[in-house]
Amino acid sequence: QLMNNVTILTLILSGSSMIREREHGTIEHVLVMPIRPVEIVLSKILATGAVILLGSVLSLTIVVEGIMGVPVQGALWLYVLGAALYVVAVASMGLMMASFTSNMGQFGLLVIPVIIVMFMLSGGITPLESMPAWLRVGMQFVSPSPHFVAFSQTVLYRGGGFGLVVGHLAAMAVMAVLALSIVLARFRRVLAN
Repeated sequence: QLMNNVTILTLILSGSSMIREREHGTIEHVLVMPIRPVEIVLSKILATGAVILLGSVLSLTIVVEGIMGVPVQGALWLYVLGAALYVVAVASMGLMMASFTSNMGQFGLLVIPVIIVMFMLSGGITPLESMPAWLRVGMQFVSPSPHFVAFSQTVLYRGGGFGLVVGHLAAMAVMAVLALSIVLARFRRVLAN
């Protein structure tokens, strides 16, 4: 559930931050400031990501370990590293989806099916092994969620180290860079509308 909450919050908060600024007209104030589009986008991702990462770590340590008494096997720093990459990838996806919509209603209609697909085909609810091979491979190329679920299970449940999860970290990093590149390419044009 922790992994699902990270996904939901990151997608919705990052995308809605850009849409709300457009709806309220405050984005024009940002555009006249002497900052570049990459700084605006990164500030949205970092602000959202920092809050979600902090909440994730506190939930993991206080609720899961403290209250529920479930031991976490792996290194917390490794989880934070992977979660940070995942948050950047998903926040970039949220901003990318927001760049294709003009208001919160449209964004909500777009983000709900994306969240459902990311949940159902991530391997967290339904095991990846039970999916057809073409779907399993396809999801690993288009979504960072299967990589985050496998990464988190390896680190948190099995106590796996960096060597076991480096492939998942690399995949999430590539997806983050790709989504971030699309957002930056569309940013000026979308905000001008």
